[in-house]
Amino acid sequence: MQHCRKTAILTSALPAALLLLCLIAGCGKKESRGLAEEVKSYVTATVRGDSSATIRSYTRSLSRIEVRGEADADSTYKYVRHTVHAMLAAGRHSEAIRLLQGIDSILSRREHLNPADHKMLIGTYVGLGAAYDETGMPGIALDFYTRGLRLTSDTIYEMDRPMFYNNIGVLYHNGGNYERAEDYYNAALKINLSHNRKDEIFINLNNLSEVYDKLGDTRRALDTSLRALQYTDPQEQPENFYNIHIFLGILYTRTGDLEMARSYLDNGIANLRKINYVPGLIDGFNALSEYYLLRNMPDSARVYAQRALDLSRRSQLFPQERKSLQSLANSFAKGPDLAPAVAALKRSNELGDSLYREEDQIRLKEWENVTRLRPLARQEKTMPQKSFVTWVCILSALLAAALATGVVFCRRRSAERRRCNAEREEMQQRLDQLNRQFTSDSIEKIKTHEGLESICDDLRAILSESMLKSAAQTKRVRDLLGKLTSISDNTTEEFRRYFDEVHPDFYRKLEERFPDLTPRDKRLCGFLVLGLSSKEIAAITYREVRSVETARARLRKRLNINTEEDLTEFLRGF
Repeated sequence: MQHCRKTAILTSALPAALLLLCLIAGCGKKESRGLAEEVKSYVTATVRGDSSATIRSYTRSLSRIEVRGEADADSTYKYVRHTVHAMLAAGRHSEAIRLLQGIDSILSRREHLNPADHKMLIGTYVGLGAAYDETGMPGIALDFYTRGLRLTSDTIYEMDRPMFYNNIGVLYHNGGNYERAEDYYNAALKINLSHNRKDEIFINLNNLSEVYDKLGDTRRALDTSLRALQYTDPQEQPENFYNIHIFLGILYTRTGDLEMARSYLDNGIANLRKINYVPGLIDGFNALSEYYLLRNMPDSARVYAQRALDLSRRSQLFPQERKSLQSLANSFAKGPDLAPAVAALKRSNELGDSLYREEDQIRLKEWENVTRLRPLARQEKTMPQKSFVTWVCILSALLAAALATGVVFCRRRSAERRRCNAEREEMQQRLDQLNRQFTSDSIEKIKTHEGLESICDDLRAILSESMLKSAAQTKRVRDLLGKLTSISDNTTEEFRRYFDEVHPDFYRKLEERFPDLTPRDKRLCGFLVLGLSSKEIAAITYREVRSVETARARLRKRLNINTEEDLTEFLRGF
């Protein structure tokens, strides 16, 4: 499930040290009216010609505002928030991030911000952290949440603190530390309950219900979700209201109340589709896939898992793409064809690795920006004493910020790597299980083939020895021989097709290099790649072990392999 996050506004990935430099040293002063006007001009120019009717409506309203005072600035920022929220709801996270990198550069270079600008900057860090987390970069998300918490140290902004508590809880939640996530959710809930902030209370309760579900307390999760519904309005927050319907459908599925589960799932998906809330729709399709699997309907489960996968790929919501791949693998694992399940699990694992690499590249760019500030230190000898002290303070603050960010990053990355390793081990176990099942099925098919071929040999011997009493008997045996040969050939082709799905291009490459191999030689190569011993091959093919050893020696000569080289490893090289 997509955990509920507060996503007020996004900002750019400026390093913490550079932001701190702007706050301490100052990068120029400007009235709020000028800042809001600059933000307005930038947003309207950037999204001009956008194809979304909703976004066009917001930007038209934005362009009509004449920023003359504080109220106009508030209105400007409100429509900017709506524009960004529409992008995120449609799954256009990368576009929203690029758009708001410019907004961040406008706000973060100012030393003195009035309450409206300061409030927007706080919301900026909330939103960008959520967007990076949803696109699979939790380490960068944590940076922005940490910066935002620093901005809420002033008592007039303390009511924004629960947003950061909640979203940091989401990071712990996704990292598998459910107890720590529960602590952050409860800290946010306590503040929000004291001020009766219904939207925030809903978010906290919804996330707590997911923690309880992860901890195995389905009944408590169900009660908490139903309680959360009381704090949200389908007219004001339709994506929240109907997204929790999806989660309720999942919970009822697990309790065995399939009728109630289907009712919540259908209602949630139908309404999320109406408002085009893409993250919730992906969750809904994956939930329906789980629902059909529990009903032992893998074909239907596969259809909805594929829908979730297609939608998450188009939206570049990579964590949801990984989950959709796992749902697809589960659906394939219930059927006779296991190779697609193996492929989906491998793709999920590869996607996780690529996300870590991309996050590392963004980190490196941030640290490069920090290092560009170092020439400032060389100017301190030519500065007056007062300026020298100021720059010493600035550089000390930069160093402290860099160290703090580094510590947080290392801790977060360590937790992520532990979680990733656990996921890899689980996936590897599933891959091993699927491969074992494939090998077993393949062996049974080829054993059937060999048994049929043995019967065919006996029938041919009978025909050649003229042991039959009449022409009718001869014709009957020949017809039976033809049927058995056809079945045997089909079994061989089916084995090769399955083998090619797990070991693609093996036979093609083998035949290109050694075109004179007989069908029996190629089948023996397949057995060796599967890791079968001579004794196992003999049992499958109804032959003596000595005959199999002779066939292996003959194959070694045809492949021109010397006696010191391992035959199986040579074949696996294809």
